Amino acid sequence: MDETDLFWKHMPSQNFIKEEEARVPRSKAYKDYMTLIMCGNAAGFMIEPVLIYKSKYPRILKNQNKNLLPVDWMHNKKAWIMKALTLDWFHQYLIPEVKLYVAEKGIG
Repeated sequence: MDETDLFWKHMPSQNFIKEEEARVPRSKAYKDYMTLIMCGNAAGFMIEPVLIYKSKYPRILKNQNKNLLPVDWMHNKKAWIMKALTLDWFHQYLIPEVKLYVAEKGIG
């Protein structure tokens, strides 16, 4: 299991622009991000990824069913992985998936 941050609205801090354009005042860049959790084994088995975002019901998914997304959805105030979310992920997602994998492979 590993986690990474996705800065999906973050603009690059440096870019190549003309000198006269560099003097134009700019607004503050968005730094909206989410955390992505991926988990798999050496044989190539992967469980469904988990996204951690700041809100439980984001505006962009207002009329959508989150259960139909190709990821599992979790939330907390800062969109970070915390101890409580890790335990929640372990018991709700990892253990059932591993039990299913072990049953399919016939491993004792």
